Amino acid sequence: MFSSQSLELVCEGLDTVSRVFINGIIVGTSDNMFVRYVFDIKRAARIGTNNLTIVFSSPVKYAESESKLYHYAVPPVALVPEYHGENHVQFIRKCQCSFSWDWGPSFPAMGIWRDIYIQGYNNAVIRDVTAETLKGTDGTWKLSIEVFVEIPHLATVNGKLEARLDSTPVSLTVPVTFNEKNKSAVMQINIPKSVNIKEWWPNGYGNQTLYKLYTFFTGSNGQEMVCKSINIGFRTVEVVEDFVSSDHSLGTTFYFKINGQPVFFKGSNWIPADSFLDRVSKSRIENLLQSAKDANMNVLRVWGGGRLKHRPSIVIWSGNNENEKALRQSWYNTDVNFTLYYNDYIKLYKDVIYKVVQKEDPNRPFIASSPTNGKESMAEGWVAKMPWDEHYGDIHEYKYMDPFFMPSSYRIPRFSSEYGLQSLPSYESLDAVLNNSDLYYWSDMLDHRQHHPFGMVEMMAEIIMYLHLPNNPDKQKLFIDQIYVTQIDQAIGMKTETEHYRRWQNKLDDKGRGLTMGAMYWMLNDIWQAPTWSSLEYSGKWKMLHYFAKNFFAPLLISPTQEGNNIEVYIVVDQIPSSVHRHPQTGQVHFKPITNLFAPWNPHPQSQNKPQSNVTSGTLFIQMYSWDSLTPLHTWTQNYNLQKTTDMVFQADVNTMMSTAGCIRTKNCFLYFHLGDPVNGPTNWFSLSTFKDAIGLQNVSIQIIDVKETVPMKEFNITLQSKAVAPFVWLDAYKTMGRFSDNGFLMVHTQKVVTFYAWNDISGANLKASLNVKSLMDIYF
Repeated sequence: MFSSQSLELVCEGLDTVSRVFINGIIVGTSDNMFVRYVFDIKRAARIGTNNLTIVFSSPVKYAESESKLYHYAVPPVALVPEYHGENHVQFIRKCQCSFSWDWGPSFPAMGIWRDIYIQGYNNAVIRDVTAETLKGTDGTWKLSIEVFVEIPHLATVNGKLEARLDSTPVSLTVPVTFNEKNKSAVMQINIPKSVNIKEWWPNGYGNQTLYKLYTFFTGSNGQEMVCKSINIGFRTVEVVEDFVSSDHSLGTTFYFKINGQPVFFKGSNWIPADSFLDRVSKSRIENLLQSAKDANMNVLRVWGGGRLKHRPSIVIWSGNNENEKALRQSWYNTDVNFTLYYNDYIKLYKDVIYKVVQKEDPNRPFIASSPTNGKESMAEGWVAKMPWDEHYGDIHEYKYMDPFFMPSSYRIPRFSSEYGLQSLPSYESLDAVLNNSDLYYWSDMLDHRQHHPFGMVEMMAEIIMYLHLPNNPDKQKLFIDQIYVTQIDQAIGMKTETEHYRRWQNKLDDKGRGLTMGAMYWMLNDIWQAPTWSSLEYSGKWKMLHYFAKNFFAPLLISPTQEGNNIEVYIVVDQIPSSVHRHPQTGQVHFKPITNLFAPWNPHPQSQNKPQSNVTSGTLFIQMYSWDSLTPLHTWTQNYNLQKTTDMVFQADVNTMMSTAGCIRTKNCFLYFHLGDPVNGPTNWFSLSTFKDAIGLQNVSIQIIDVKETVPMKEFNITLQSKAVAPFVWLDAYKTMGRFSDNGFLMVHTQKVVTFYAWNDISGANLKASLNVKSLMDIYF
């Protein structure tokens, strides 16, 4: 290797400000955590043992010094005290949450966080490969490949470049010449229909088919072949921003078409899984993503970037998070010199970021910010007068002090890409990082981990709105119960808001609000053990919200609500082919099912889909119960045949329903819904009052009567027994990694079987020993 013409030290990730030495000779510096550095070490290296030294500087001091060099203040000048963080993170190209955030700690780490290696070569090495897949109007695919190489200094290298698409006959070989001014080559391949390319689909809509693309370079002087491969997928993406009415007065749509099909985006927001990114293993990421998939999500919103152009899973780039809204609302007192900060905004996001993205990845959608009014924001000079307008683009929605259990608390947008409520993580999570003396709700240490201003007060206020406060005289058990009720409130709030959004995907109100086509709550995962908005804890353990998400993101959803005195029940169906229909007079839009089956799309008629049960028609069962009995007071049935992907199938006056059922008052009763099978089919429930007002709930002491191993060491059926109606039944496997098939549920039958899926091998006896179960009335004494 030492005799190679080029000898380089490749640093895939240096965090962040450093000087790099080989044998005491400086070979380079770094000041950006996100880029790859390649240093020529030919003059510094020697045969035999070499010494590599990387000297890192304090990122906090570097950011502060850079801020002082600027001739005016760049906001935010100082973080809020509750963040317990460091200032001026905007002056360093480093993970922005490392100086603290409202969901994470201040750990401004430094060091080597990605691979580092030495590379020697005499010819050319392939450094990167990008690929774009474009579909023509005739249905054929075009594959555009760009190969980036490194060559020895001042050399000219001739040879041939070959691309092969694995598992297909697609290949192309072209002659190339590389020199100091030309270190890349573009290859265009037209793929005929006969190749039968399989499209990449989002979760729930079909397979995520990937093809391995190999690129080879062989020098003309017979030097050895070099190769690099990437995985690519074939899919189309379009953001549809069409006027929703003929007179253009009601704004535009904002939804995505994948492979020509409208897709309601169901998902969450990802944050870094650890403050120390080198600790995040592949298996940990896979576990978190599997949990997202298991909760029926088809999208995640991620703050980040990288060499990702070839990834089919990325469907849109956003220039920033909330900066358009922050500038317009003067979050950081920027209105004192709006023109200055507006010009900075334009320089950065329009003149730099937008142009770079358009140059590097022109065929993927781009929005300037999020939330934003989409192309309307761009038309208004990139900072709209009201970039949170419900008639355009996406919104962010946080309602901490409003009745979170009432749909009327929430706005009616085109797309909601952030919304959330906080909860506490499990006792076992907090027990791992807090002393016993700090394991109570109002402890200073727990409050220190609460970085959202007034967060602990808000969670307590939310409990009081919906439930009675726990009152266990035992300090430890009281804290466990308080954790439980914060998770109830979070789950109910997100259920209410998400179902509200899903119900609005096919209608407009008289103000032109509606046609909601995205619901992405904040947030999926945790960076540490603390009170946050997450549905997955730092360990990956599912909170109650994540179990609720599995149901409120289900492809077939029963969604009840109350409008005035009327109970309305909607059926929501997705993951089936649908088409966009526009009313001929009003121009208003709705989405109509093309078939009545759940089946992945397959563009090739010769392939046989396996038919599944009809999901657009059936019978809805509506049952009214009293809280003090497992026997329903009355059952109504309603046949339905959906003409839209979301439609109201049942409406009745609540007082008439109560009179028919013999329910004395709303506080005594609730409604339970199912389609067909009341045990295994889709179900939902609706309380006619808050639980602090509910009358008739009983202490039930649910029993675990059987734990049966169904897959050795991996899957177990747990049978529960109850003597009365039990809301928010909560199973916990203490310090046992895995998840349940259902949790936090309403139990209206004497028995229920729940499956536990273990992530690590465990015996039935050990699982049984770790289990405990509670329901709402168990926390009151």
